[in-house]
Amino acid sequence: MQSAALYAACWLPLVVIYIGVLTWMTGGTMAVTAITLAAVLNALGPAVLGVGIWKLSARAPIPAPLSARFVGVHIAGASVFVIAWLAWELLILGPFGPAAPPDPVMWRYVLPWQGALGVLLYGVVAAASYAVRGVFVTHALAVATAEAEQLRTEAELSALRAHLNPHFLFNTLHGVMQLLRDDPTQAERALERLAELLRYVLRLDRARVRLVSLDDEWQFVESYLWLEQMRLGDRLRIDAAVDDDARECAVPPFTLQPLVENALRHGIAPKREGGTLRIVARHEDDRLLLEVADDGVGTAEVPTSATPGLGLPAVLRRVRSHFGTDQVSAEIVSAPDAGFRVTLTLPAHPINPIPGAAD
Repeated sequence: MQSAALYAACWLPLVVIYIGVLTWMTGGTMAVTAITLAAVLNALGPAVLGVGIWKLSARAPIPAPLSARFVGVHIAGASVFVIAWLAWELLILGPFGPAAPPDPVMWRYVLPWQGALGVLLYGVVAAASYAVRGVFVTHALAVATAEAEQLRTEAELSALRAHLNPHFLFNTLHGVMQLLRDDPTQAERALERLAELLRYVLRLDRARVRLVSLDDEWQFVESYLWLEQMRLGDRLRIDAAVDDDARECAVPPFTLQPLVENALRHGIAPKREGGTLRIVARHEDDRLLLEVADDGVGTAEVPTSATPGLGLPAVLRRVRSHFGTDQVSAEIVSAPDAGFRVTLTLPAHPINPIPGAAD
C-alpha cells in the first residue's frame, strides 16, 4: 500500500502540468474542480501504463554493451505506450469528455505534442525504473556482501578455535605426562590452566560471543603463556604491561592470542637460546593500543598487515568487521635478529564481562 501511494505521488508533477496547461487553454473559464478532474484523468492513463514499463524493464535488463535487441524492445515499448495513451485521451475527450466527438482541428495540434510528450515520458519512466531497480540490486549486494563477510569472520573464528584445540592440546598433554612422573603438583597446575583455556572457548561457543573484554582475553593469554613457558622453560621470558583501563575495552575473541602464538612460533621458538616476549596494552584517549613484540629471528623483508603466517590478516578482518575499516590500524616492524613488533590500534569501547564468566 505504501509503495502504491509513493508511486501515485510520483505522478503529481504531471497532474500539476496538466492543470496549468488546461487553465491556460480555457482562459480561466473552466471551473477549478473540472480542470483538476480533467488533469487527473489525463495523468491516470500514463500512470497505469507506467506499471507496464516497470515490468518491461525487469524483463529487459540493460546489456553491456547495448544491443540492437534492447533498443528495439524499448522502441516498440515506447510506440505502444504513446498509442495507448492517445487512445486513452480519445476515450476521455470523446464519449466521457467535453468534446464529443473530438474536434479534428484541436487534435491536429494536440497529437504531435502528445506523441512527443509520450516518448519523453516513456524514457523518464524507463530510466527511473532501471535506476530504482539498480538501487535495490546494489542494496541487496551490499547486504549479501556484509552477510558473507560476517560468515567468513565467524568461520575464521571457528577454525581458529578448532586449530587451537588439537595443536595446543597435544603439546600440553605431552608436557603434563612428563610432569606426572617428575612433579605431580606442577602437572596439576598445568591441568588447571588447560581447564581455564577450555572453559573460555566453551563459553564463547555456548553464548556465540562476538566481543569480549580485553581482561577476559588477557586471562586466556596468560594461561596459554603459562603452558607454553612450561614447555619452553627458560627459553621463554615474558614482559607484560596491561593497563587496568585497557582491560575494560572490548575486543573480538582471539584478537591477542594469535599474535602471541605467532611471535612464539616464528620469532622465539626457532632461536636456540629463545627470547623475550613483550606484550603491551594501553588505553590512550579513545584508542586501545595492543603491541606484541619479540626479540627472535626477525626478517630482512619488511612485512605488511597482509603477510601470511603472522596471524594478523585474520585478526584484522575480524576486528574491522566489528569496528569499521577506517577505525583500525596495524603496524609491523621487523629486522634480522631483531624479532617482530606488531602494533594494533582500535577504538576503546567498554564492555561487560562475557556471559558465563562466573561458571
